[in-house]
Amino acid sequence: MPSGHLLKLSPWVAGGVVLGFFAMGHLQDEKLFRRFLGAILLGLVVSHLWRRRSMIGNREKGENQIPHQLWFASLMGVMAGFTTMVANASGPIMILYFVAMRLSKMEFLGTGAWFFLCVNLLKVPFSYRLELITRGSLALDAQLAVFVAAGTVVGHLLVGRINQRQFETLALSFTALAALRMLTGD
Repeated sequence: MPSGHLLKLSPWVAGGVVLGFFAMGHLQDEKLFRRFLGAILLGLVVSHLWRRRSMIGNREKGENQIPHQLWFASLMGVMAGFTTMVANASGPIMILYFVAMRLSKMEFLGTGAWFFLCVNLLKVPFSYRLELITRGSLALDAQLAVFVAAGTVVGHLLVGRINQRQFETLALSFTALAALRMLTGD
């Protein structure tokens, strides 16, 4: 059940948001942080692919290797909370978490939607305090809302046309691309 995943992550994500809030004034080198995050993400993608490959042919053992342990949820939650606060970049982390939990594509999308709604609401007072939310940013959000709605419709049409394996491959590919961009981008 997706809500169980969100409940398991919630305290850790909240802690990561608070850590990110306090770190915002102390992060001296944004490029170094981005590269560090990119390296972590790429490492997680490789780790996931290696684990998935080792499960082939041994389904029973593979089921036991899914990281449902508290340490995994806490690590991913703190990382997601921290990165969403300092770089608005928790998407790739959550993709890896949801794929590792083996959520179906519809559970993945629904859980992700609820996750980002809740996390973004949690971030509002912190973002306001850091002056990241302004009249100008709200005006830009309003202008972009039509594109969000269009993306929702297109996404809904596309998700029904791809199978679970293709969905996971795309999710992991986009995560790896984001990680590589963080590692190499200026």
